Amino acid sequence: MMLEDYGRVGVDLAPLIAAVQSIPASRWVPRSDPESKDTLAIRENDPHFPTHLILPVLDAIGRQAFGRGYFNRVVLSKVPAGMGILPHTDDVGAQVRMTSVHCHLPLITHESIIVGGPEGEVHLPCSHLFTMDISCRHWVRNPSAVDRVHLLFAYFPEAGLQAA
Repeated sequence: MMLEDYGRVGVDLAPLIAAVQSIPASRWVPRSDPESKDTLAIRENDPHFPTHLILPVLDAIGRQAFGRGYFNRVVLSKVPAGMGILPHTDDVGAQVRMTSVHCHLPLITHESIIVGGPEGEVHLPCSHLFTMDISCRHWVRNPSAVDRVHLLFAYFPEAGLQAA
Protein backbone atom coordinates (compact mmCIF):
# COMPACT_ATOMS: atom_id res chain seq x y z
CA MET A 1 0.00 0.00 0.00
CA MET A 2 1.36 3.40 -0.96
CA LEU A 3 -0.30 5.28 1.94
CA GLU A 4 -1.22 4.13 5.40
CA ASP A 5 -3.33 6.29 7.73
CA TYR A 6 -2.33 5.91 11.39
CA GLY A 7 -5.21 8.15 12.43
CA ARG A 8 -5.29 11.42 14.31
CA VAL A 9 -2.18 12.12 16.34
CA GLY A 10 -2.77 12.17 20.08
CA VAL A 11 -1.45 15.66 20.74
CA ASP A 12 -2.85 19.18 20.33
CA LEU A 13 -1.44 20.58 17.08
CA ALA A 14 -3.02 24.04 17.41
CA PRO A 15 0.15 25.73 18.80
CA LEU A 16 2.29 24.19 16.04
CA ILE A 17 -0.20 25.17 13.32
CA ALA A 18 -0.32 28.74 14.67
CA ALA A 19 3.48 28.91 14.67
CA VAL A 20 3.64 27.61 11.09
CA GLN A 21 1.07 30.20 9.99
CA SER A 22 3.22 32.95 11.51
CA ILE A 23 6.43 32.00 9.67
CA PRO A 24 7.30 34.97 7.43
CA ALA A 25 6.93 34.30 3.70
CA SER A 26 10.59 35.27 3.24
CA ARG A 27 11.73 32.27 5.35
CA TRP A 28 10.14 29.67 3.05
CA VAL A 29 12.68 28.62 0.41
CA PRO A 30 12.18 26.70 -2.86
CA ARG A 31 12.74 22.96 -2.62
CA SER A 32 15.62 21.70 -4.72
CA ASP A 33 13.97 18.68 -6.35
CA PRO A 34 12.78 19.46 -9.90
CA GLU A 35 9.33 17.87 -9.55
CA SER A 36 8.67 20.11 -6.53
CA LYS A 37 9.81 23.32 -8.21
CA ASP A 38 6.65 25.18 -7.14
CA THR A 39 6.89 24.11 -3.49
CA LEU A 40 8.62 25.69 -0.52
CA ALA A 41 10.29 24.35 2.59
CA ILE A 42 11.65 25.39 5.93
CA ARG A 43 14.25 23.19 7.56
CA GLU A 44 15.51 22.55 11.08
CA ASN A 45 18.46 24.93 10.77
CA ASP A 46 16.21 27.97 10.12
CA PRO A 47 15.64 30.12 13.24
CA HIS A 48 11.93 30.29 12.40
CA PHE A 49 11.58 26.49 12.43
CA PRO A 50 9.36 25.83 15.49
CA THR A 51 11.57 23.07 16.94
CA HIS A 52 10.21 23.59 20.47
CA LEU A 53 6.71 22.71 19.19
CA ILE A 54 7.72 19.97 16.73
CA LEU A 55 9.79 17.85 19.13
CA PRO A 56 6.86 17.07 21.47
CA VAL A 57 4.72 16.16 18.43
CA LEU A 58 7.39 13.77 17.17
CA ASP A 59 7.74 12.27 20.63
CA ALA A 60 3.99 11.64 20.80
CA ILE A 61 4.00 10.14 17.29
CA GLY A 62 6.86 7.83 18.22
CA ARG A 63 4.96 6.54 21.27
CA GLN A 64 1.63 6.29 19.41
CA ALA A 65 2.73 4.71 16.16
CA PHE A 66 6.26 3.36 16.13
CA GLY A 67 8.00 2.70 19.43
CA ARG A 68 11.75 3.11 19.92
CA GLY A 69 13.72 4.81 17.19
CA TYR A 70 14.60 8.28 15.98
CA PHE A 71 13.41 10.93 13.55
CA ASN A 72 15.49 12.50 10.81
CA ARG A 73 15.09 14.72 7.73
CA VAL A 74 12.39 16.79 9.45
CA VAL A 75 11.04 19.55 7.22
CA LEU A 76 7.94 21.69 6.79
CA SER A 77 6.80 21.48 3.18
CA LYS A 78 4.43 23.98 1.58
CA VAL A 79 2.53 23.47 -1.68
CA PRO A 80 1.21 26.96 -2.44
CA ALA A 81 -2.39 27.50 -3.51
CA GLY A 82 -2.92 26.57 -7.14
CA MET A 83 0.36 24.64 -7.37
CA GLY A 84 1.37 21.01 -7.20
CA ILE A 85 4.12 18.44 -7.25
CA LEU A 86 4.74 16.61 -10.51
CA PRO A 87 4.58 12.78 -10.65
CA HIS A 88 7.80 11.32 -9.24
CA THR A 89 9.40 8.74 -7.00
CA ASP A 90 11.65 9.96 -4.21
CA ASP A 91 15.30 9.06 -4.59
CA VAL A 92 16.55 8.87 -1.02
CA GLY A 93 18.81 5.89 -1.61
CA ALA A 94 18.15 2.22 -1.06
CA GLN A 95 19.59 2.12 2.46
CA VAL A 96 17.38 4.95 3.72
CA ARG A 97 14.33 3.55 1.94
CA MET A 98 14.85 0.08 3.46
CA THR A 99 15.56 1.27 7.01
CA SER A 100 13.14 4.16 7.49
CA VAL A 101 9.49 5.06 7.24
CA HIS A 102 8.60 8.24 5.30
CA CYS A 103 5.89 10.18 7.17
CA HIS A 104 3.50 13.04 6.45
CA LEU A 105 1.57 14.96 9.06
CA PRO A 106 -0.82 17.41 7.35
CA LEU A 107 -0.95 20.64 9.37
CA ILE A 108 -2.79 22.93 6.95
CA THR A 109 -4.89 21.55 4.13
CA HIS A 110 -8.15 21.80 2.21
CA GLU A 111 -10.51 19.02 1.14
CA SER A 112 -9.73 19.62 -2.55
CA ILE A 113 -5.99 18.98 -2.12
CA ILE A 114 -5.10 15.46 -3.18
CA VAL A 115 -2.19 13.07 -3.33
CA GLY A 116 -2.22 10.69 -6.26
CA GLY A 117 -0.50 7.38 -6.71
CA PRO A 118 -0.95 3.86 -8.02
CA GLU A 119 -4.02 3.34 -5.81
CA GLY A 120 -5.80 6.48 -7.02
CA GLU A 121 -6.22 9.93 -5.52
CA VAL A 122 -6.92 10.70 -1.86
CA HIS A 123 -7.17 13.68 0.44
CA LEU A 124 -4.94 13.57 3.52
CA PRO A 125 -6.89 15.10 6.42
CA CYS A 126 -5.31 17.49 8.86
CA SER A 127 -3.77 16.02 12.03
CA HIS A 128 -3.64 12.44 10.71
CA LEU A 129 -0.29 10.67 10.52
CA PHE A 130 0.43 8.99 7.19
CA THR A 131 3.27 6.77 6.11
CA MET A 132 4.10 6.70 2.43
CA ASP A 133 5.96 4.27 0.21
CA ILE A 134 8.07 6.86 -1.58
CA SER A 135 9.27 4.31 -4.12
CA CYS A 136 5.76 4.43 -5.66
CA ARG A 137 5.09 7.14 -8.24
CA HIS A 138 3.05 9.92 -6.60
CA TRP A 139 2.05 13.56 -7.06
CA VAL A 140 0.17 16.39 -5.35
CA ARG A 141 -2.45 18.73 -6.76
CA ASN A 142 -3.55 21.84 -4.84
CA PRO A 143 -6.37 23.58 -6.72
CA SER A 144 -7.51 25.38 -3.56
CA ALA A 145 -6.89 28.92 -2.31
CA VAL A 146 -5.09 27.46 0.73
CA ASP A 147 -1.35 26.81 1.02
CA ARG A 148 -0.95 23.14 1.99
CA VAL A 149 1.65 22.55 4.73
CA HIS A 150 2.82 19.11 5.87
CA LEU A 151 5.39 18.15 8.46
CA LEU A 152 7.58 15.60 6.66
CA PHE A 153 10.05 13.32 8.39
CA ALA A 154 11.74 9.96 8.25
CA TYR A 155 11.41 7.59 11.18
CA PHE A 156 14.22 5.08 11.73
CA PRO A 157 13.31 2.23 14.11
CA GLU A 158 16.03 1.01 16.45
CA ALA A 159 18.14 -1.80 14.99
CA GLY A 160 16.21 -5.03 14.93
CA LEU A 161 12.84 -3.35 15.37
CA GLN A 162 10.26 -3.26 12.64
CA ALA A 163 8.40 -0.03 11.94
CA ALA A 164 4.69 -0.40 12.47
